Amino acid sequence: MSINKEEEISVFFFLIQLDYLVLALILKTISKFLNKKLKVFYLMHEPKFEKGRINPLKADIVFLYHLIFGYIGDKILLPSNEAVLKAKDFINNDKLYKLNLSFISIPENILQNNLAQLKYSWDKEKTFLLLGRADRDKNPQGFLSLASIINTDYPKQARFIRGGSERNIQVNYDEKLIIRFPGFISNSAKSFLLGLSHFVVIPYSFSTQSGVVTEALSYGKL
Repeated sequence: MSINKEEEISVFFFLIQLDYLVLALILKTISKFLNKKLKVFYLMHEPKFEKGRINPLKADIVFLYHLIFGYIGDKILLPSNEAVLKAKDFINNDKLYKLNLSFISIPENILQNNLAQLKYSWDKEKTFLLLGRADRDKNPQGFLSLASIINTDYPKQARFIRGGSERNIQVNYDEKLIIRFPGFISNSAKSFLLGLSHFVVIPYSFSTQSGVVTEALSYGKL
């Protein structure tokens, strides 16, 4: 394949992975050497992690990752006004763009139905929450097992909420039993779900530095 000098190439990155950063740096170098037009777009979910959310070393690594992408990227896409304000501290403002992520949300009628289900009496039914991005090590299947046991032993006395997405794993949720809020969970949505729940379930296969633990403790819900 041949690319004319006038043609512009665009690449889009949206995950925190070292190989993506290396690829972006290589492409930038090659494009300058060959005098080609290359634009790098980067979706930055959270520019800076709040203190105590994750391991401090991991937070520094993520910040450095964002800092480099902020330097080499042509457009930095952010999901909220809050994220834009945080990014302004270390990225050229001309590169920052707020991105409307509503196109990846679940249909409005399903969301409204889920919210309606949550309006049941808070005292009558206890609410259990699994929050955050889940992968194999975080054992979301453990949450499903807990929900099944509680629902069997105490039918119609508990609600189960899953807020967040899955990474490199497929989880078959019982849509009739578990109310789902898939995808990116903003800080305001997180506060809403934590305040609504009685218990935050941590079914991890082994101890981690997950920010969900400290957040749940701050709400007294662990």
